[in-house]
Amino acid sequence: MKSLVEIRQESENIYSLVLNPMQEREFRIDESFMYALLYALEELEKYPDVEGVLVYSDREDYFAEDGEFRCFLEVSEEELRRRLIFFRDVLRRLEGLDAPTVCLLRGRCGGMALELALVCRFRLAAKGEGSSFAFSQLQKGMLPYLGGGQRLVRLVGLKAALELLVEGRGFEAERGLELGLFDGLFSGPDLICEGVRWLRLCGKRREEGGKGSFLSRLLGGVEGYFLRKRYGSTPVASFLLRTMLEGIRYPLGKALEYELDMVLRFLGQEGVRNELRYAHLEDVHKRSQGIFFPPCSVGVVGAGRRGRQLAAHLAANGIPVRLKDINPQALGEALRYAHLQLRGEEGSTLEGGREGKPQLYLGKYPRLETLISPTLEYTGMRHCEVVVEAVMEEKAIKGKVLEELEKYCSPEAVWISLISSLSLGEVVGGCRHRQRIAGLQILYGVDTPLVELIRGEKTSLETLKFLQNFLKSLKKLPVVVKDSPGFLVNRVAFAYLNEALHLLEEGLLIEEIEEAMRGLGLERGPFEFMDHLGLDTLFYLSKNVATRLSHWPASSEIIEKVYKSGREGLKNGRGFYIYEKGQKRVDPRIYDLLREFRKDRKRMPSSLVANRLLLTMVQEAFLCQMEKVVENMVELELALTMGLALPRKWGGLFQYIKNLGIEKFLQTMDHSSPRGKLLPSKELRTFLENYEKVC
Repeated sequence: MKSLVEIRQESENIYSLVLNPMQEREFRIDESFMYALLYALEELEKYPDVEGVLVYSDREDYFAEDGEFRCFLEVSEEELRRRLIFFRDVLRRLEGLDAPTVCLLRGRCGGMALELALVCRFRLAAKGEGSSFAFSQLQKGMLPYLGGGQRLVRLVGLKAALELLVEGRGFEAERGLELGLFDGLFSGPDLICEGVRWLRLCGKRREEGGKGSFLSRLLGGVEGYFLRKRYGSTPVASFLLRTMLEGIRYPLGKALEYELDMVLRFLGQEGVRNELRYAHLEDVHKRSQGIFFPPCSVGVVGAGRRGRQLAAHLAANGIPVRLKDINPQALGEALRYAHLQLRGEEGSTLEGGREGKPQLYLGKYPRLETLISPTLEYTGMRHCEVVVEAVMEEKAIKGKVLEELEKYCSPEAVWISLISSLSLGEVVGGCRHRQRIAGLQILYGVDTPLVELIRGEKTSLETLKFLQNFLKSLKKLPVVVKDSPGFLVNRVAFAYLNEALHLLEEGLLIEEIEEAMRGLGLERGPFEFMDHLGLDTLFYLSKNVATRLSHWPASSEIIEKVYKSGREGLKNGRGFYIYEKGQKRVDPRIYDLLREFRKDRKRMPSSLVANRLLLTMVQEAFLCQMEKVVENMVELELALTMGLALPRKWGGLFQYIKNLGIEKFLQTMDHSSPRGKLLPSKELRTFLENYEKVC
């Protein structure tokens, strides 16, 4: 088997360290790579008269993917220190070669791959659209740990280094050259000739420190105060800032020692490894997606709220849309909405029906709204590769529209039915080509990344893969779920929210229930979450989903009462909370509205309230896992964390329970009594004990 790093002779006395010689699709800076690099360096050091070394990847589309954090999650502090020291020592060995090194960067290069490039004495980057660069570590909740922070600040200065690391935005080769990160640019396929030419012309040892180092040392104390205010708002950014402000005072060797100690201290903080675990889950899910082949156009049937939002979102991504409705007024409203959204004019409406700042797509494409073509007929639908049915949530109406689409659409088209509480099987029952139809649950507005892709009984694997890639191109995170009541997120959410409503019926105050869940780290308590979900959505869930799950208790009557009183939550500024002028507060009038449903005032320990709600959530999620609503635990944990707004520092719902202690949690099952049926603790214990094996 070939090594991950290969030595090649390029010309007389000039050699290359070639990364990924097998041109694998996934190539990461991990422990296996480090051992391969060490072996290659040991061999290279034996060669006589080496005048220069090139470092590049054999793949043209990327230099290397980001690193793998999972190897840090389940090891002891001693083992973690050993690995970090090993990584650092290998790179110092590359840095200490007598011959000058030139790193040639083309394609995607981010995170730890850029840290590796910083070790080389010179860096040349490819110009063009195919190349992109980003320091992505902090976006995943991790500090640079290969010396990237200390080397970068010496090259570009403290302020520019913090902008690149903390903001994590991608940048082009020209910007990197301007900052001093890159020493030169090249274009064309012959990168080796460029590298050899550079070595011949500029192959002298660079003094430690770059154009920004002296200024950074001089102004570090003065700038530090302002930079702390701007960049020190999160724990990881605060740690990075401390590391760089202190490290810049030392020589590089001592600064790397200090950085290693700070990384270990950071990883030892409560919740940090769980955040990294969650980042790992996101990474695994993204890598499971294939390559996207964009459709030429999309048809949308239904110009109501969901249809017009979707049409505008597709146009914002440069996709032509054929928008069909039987109501000319609805089409006119949809075009006006798209114009306001896409041109960024005042008065535009955000997703979910809330007034606010417009979506600024201006300048991305010329006259974006012209990408939306309205029609009262099905004309033009035959040319669409994807057709989305977005009519009202009525089984008969949706079924009729899908049957009509079979007459007018291309036999190769893939169809999507937007559903939230109905069963896909009921909707597509009269269609002949069910293998080309899937459902889609857009959670909390089209600008939210998480969507549920519903797999019908007849939906083909080819259809699912195509739609996964299509949704990914729209910057979505598609989670494939089985066609079942409530699917995944809404099912678990409703069980949790319904239990909160029953606590309200029992005499607790909304404020007490909210505070109990915020005490676990949730940004929103269950009642604020209901307002964000939409009380209309909650009402339809109670009617269409709750009745189909036999283990659920009866839906609280509070839902219907609040919804029929005209409260829709955040959509119209009134729900359990009042939303005015950017502020929110529990509406005191809600207690008068619900007087008939509430028992006498009752008090309950905050821990017991939290345990009841958490247990309800865990039970429903466990049942979804047992019923294979989602095929794998990675997607389940991701969907619930994003969909229920759980803290990232939990690392996932079940990971939080495991960290809490399996025994401690199972004991709460004996003392907490949700109205639903309690699961046998033995089954749950077995699942939790084997959690790491399945995730």
